Amino acid sequence: MLEQKQSDIILTVEVLAIGKDRKTFTFKVIEVFKGGLKAGDTLTGANDLNCGPNVETKGKWLIYAKKKAGKFEVNSCGLSRSFSNPERNINIAPLLSIRFPKDEKEAQSLKFKNRAKEVQIKNKVFAHSELEKELRDLRKMKS
Repeated sequence: MLEQKQSDIILTVEVLAIGKDRKTFTFKVIEVFKGGLKAGDTLTGANDLNCGPNVETKGKWLIYAKKKAGKFEVNSCGLSRSFSNPERNINIAPLLSIRFPKDEKEAQSLKFKNRAKEVQIKNKVFAHSELEKELRDLRKMKS
């Protein structure tokens, strides 16, 4: 995988704090797949803010990053994502979409809302499945 080769670090982390400007975040390393870090290390990360994904919530994340100016900058347009909402990263394999109706009455219909909710649930299940598969592959790579 290209992103694995281009990344200086690949980690699972616990994001502890987000900077007020949303450009930086503090994280604690949970698991190291690539890079010279150790579980328990606490470091500063940086968001690219151009393409995403951006680390914008506390919690557990899979991070692909490069070292720049003493910080680890999340790869622009990369595969980093949160464990709680991995479907928010649009750079993952294609997710299902739903055509938004042109008619306001149809857009407000229960049928449309139910279909939209169903697509949202399927995307979340798919994204979690892909994340688990990727973690298994990363663990095989490091051993």
